[in-house]
Amino acid sequence: MINFKDDLNKELSFVTCDTSPDELISKAKPKHNRSYFIPRIAAAGLVLVLLAGICFMPNLFTETKNNFTIYAGAVEITDDKYVVIDSNASNFVKFNFLEELDKTADPTEITKKYLFHSFEKNFNLKITGENIDGFIFLVNNGSLTCYELLENNEYDSETMEVSNIDNSYSKEDSHISLPYHQQNNLVFKINPVCPTDGLGRTAYGLNELIPYIALAGTGEIVTDEKFREFLPHKTHIDAESLGYSPIAYGYNYFTPHAATSEEIIELKKFANADDMVGFYNYQNQIFKRLIDRMSVDILVRKNDRSKYYYETVRLQFCYNPIEVTEADVATGNHSESLSKGTLSAMLVDIPDHRQTELLERYNIE
Repeated sequence: MINFKDDLNKELSFVTCDTSPDELISKAKPKHNRSYFIPRIAAAGLVLVLLAGICFMPNLFTETKNNFTIYAGAVEITDDKYVVIDSNASNFVKFNFLEELDKTADPTEITKKYLFHSFEKNFNLKITGENIDGFIFLVNNGSLTCYELLENNEYDSETMEVSNIDNSYSKEDSHISLPYHQQNNLVFKINPVCPTDGLGRTAYGLNELIPYIALAGTGEIVTDEKFREFLPHKTHIDAESLGYSPIAYGYNYFTPHAATSEEIIELKKFANADDMVGFYNYQNQIFKRLIDRMSVDILVRKNDRSKYYYETVRLQFCYNPIEVTEADVATGNHSESLSKGTLSAMLVDIPDHRQTELLERYNIE
C-alpha cells in the first residue's frame, strides 16, 4: 500500500521560499514512470499556490473579514488603501497664549506671535452591518472627540448645538461607548494632543477646559465667558467695531503643547524672519508627524439572538499637507490655519497583543 503522505513529503522536501518557479517545474518533471506524472504536476501546482499564498497573499488563510462596513461621509473605508475622509478644509488651531514665538509681532498677528497648542480635524463616521448593538472607540496617541448634535442640526463649528460630548484620549480607561442607533447626528474630531485643565489634569469633558479668545483690533486675550457676556447686549456689527470679534482661540495657562523643543526653535526662526510661507509649510510637517502616528481601535458589539460578541478593527490615519504659497491673513481668523491638508484613513488589523489587552479590559470572552 502506497503511503501518499510520506511520498509527498519526499517530493516536496527541496521546496523553500527561495525556490524559483523554474526549479519547481524541473523538480516536478517525471524521471521514471509516467504513472507519477499527474501527481507530480499536481504537487508542483499545489506548491506554487502555497508559495504564492505565503509570499504574495498573506491573508489567504486568515480568518474571514469583519462583517461590518465603515463610512466617512459617503466614502467607504477599506483595508486596500488610504481614502480621503476630510478634504483641504482648514485645520482648527488652538494657541498657547503663554508661549511667544516672535515677541515683536503685533498683538493681532496671532500665528506669528504665539505657538500653536493643538489642532483639530473633523470627519463623519458611520458603521453599518447586521446585528450591531454598539461600539467602543479607543484612540492611540491622541484625542478623539465625539459631538452628538441636536436633532436635525446642521454641523457648523461656530453655531452647532450639541446634546452630548464624549472624549477619548490616550489613556487606558478612556474610551467612547455608543449605541448603534446614536450614529445619525454624530461629528468626530481628532486632536493629536490631550488637552488638560489649568492644573495640568486631563480634561475628559470640554466644559472642564477654560477657553480663551484673542480679540480683533487689540489682540487682547479674554476668557470665553467674558466674551459671551458682552455679545448678548450688542449686535454682531457692534462687536466687530469695538474689537470684540474673535481672531483666535486657545489657552492662557500651562498645558502641554504638540510641538517639540526642536520644532519650536525652527518655528521661531521662521516667525522672526517674517517668512510666513515657510512657517506654515513647516508647521504643516509638524501636523503630519502628529496625525500619522494616530489610530483608533474600534470594537463593534454584535447581538446575534441574545449572544453577544465583538469584532475589532483599527482605523489608521494619514495626513497629506497642502503646500502654502502665500500667507496674507492679517485680518482673518488665525485659528483657521493656512497649514491645511487632507486627512485619510484605512483599516488595519489590531495587533494580537492589543486584541488580548482589549478583550481582558472589557471582560469580553
